[in-house]
Amino acid sequence: MKKLLFTAIALVFAATAWSQSLEVLNAYNYQRAGELDNAKASIDKATRDEKTGIEAKTWYYCGNIYLQIASDTKFSYLDPNPLAVAIDAFSKARQYDVKRKYTEEVNQNYAQTMALLFNKGVKEYGEQKYKDAIGTFNVIIKNNPNDTLALFNLALSAEKAKDTLAAKAAFTKLIEIHYPEAEIYRSLASIYRAEKDTAAALTVIENARVLFPENVNLIIDELNVYLARKKTGEVIGKLELACSKDPNNKTLFFALGTA
Repeated sequence: MKKLLFTAIALVFAATAWSQSLEVLNAYNYQRAGELDNAKASIDKATRDEKTGIEAKTWYYCGNIYLQIASDTKFSYLDPNPLAVAIDAFSKARQYDVKRKYTEEVNQNYAQTMALLFNKGVKEYGEQKYKDAIGTFNVIIKNNPNDTLALFNLALSAEKAKDTLAAKAAFTKLIEIHYPEAEIYRSLASIYRAEKDTAAALTVIENARVLFPENVNLIIDELNVYLARKKTGEVIGKLELACSKDPNNKTLFFALGTA
């Protein structure tokens, strides 16, 4: 009796495993037939299974299906952010593909998805959907922390969205990795000034002045910080330098005369 019971249990487990493997095959066939709703339903089941959920093929198919959903307006209702799901799926496919069976295809589709995500973030920024853009660029950075252009766009999006914490973190990170753009220093200093932390703002501007000594906007920002700190004596020398850099700027000469 016990032997028969064990045999029955083994058959149940085998049937379950076969059922989940069948879901992967079904997902593939549904996708090829253009039935993305059914493909998504099948692959979602397979990714949640303890056996098929650790197979590279499952996640490779998952990435492909969600990537196709992202480009098919007919099925856009299936997921609010299919590109984010796709990039996560391709990352998992890489993780589980120890035999490197799908490496070439995964890398190609991963790169394509990253490019589409970046374009999506730029589009959202252009449409003034700054919070959406923050989310999109965060997905890129999560999967590729070394993408400095995405980090720069994240910082700009956070600044526009008035998300001070996110903007400050992004600008600070850009400065730490020596991103070659004077505006990141100006933006970070502006945040500190808005927080009434003129000491921190001055430190940021002074560091930037070393790197970009000819940048007139940084000179003016530095002057404004000095004026905010009521250090008029230092202002005169700074204004004289600013006037020499921008001799046609009437505002600077007026400010120098006032000082």
